[in-house]
Amino acid sequence: MKIIYFVFIITLLFSFSNCSNKNNSKLNSKPREYKVFEGDFICLTGSSYFIDYASSSNYQIPAEGEYYNLEREFLSFNFEGPTKVYLKAEGYLEEREGREKSTTETFFIVTKIILFDTNRASSLL
Repeated sequence: MKIIYFVFIITLLFSFSNCSNKNNSKLNSKPREYKVFEGDFICLTGSSYFIDYASSSNYQIPAEGEYYNLEREFLSFNFEGPTKVYLKAEGYLEEREGREKSTTETFFIVTKIILFDTNRASSLL
């Protein structure tokens, strides 16, 4: 009798966990459009930006994905003053809440660094 009760409880737990995962995945599963971006990467104190060549748009780069590797690479060159560096990377754009509560901003999330070319670096001054 105890074994039947134990099996019933385990089966019940698995069925509830499967239902909640399906509902959450349907709500949060917006397909992301990964593509290759080319532009200038700018790393300033406290924030990083990407200027897309194709659209001439500026995007903030949040501290996630390949951001830390990108920042580490940039800082290893010890540029004098603010500098922009050519970057070719794979990633996606995502709308997020802006600094002001009622606004949204577009962020560039880097998922793969393809080329970081310091030969194409130039000073912002």
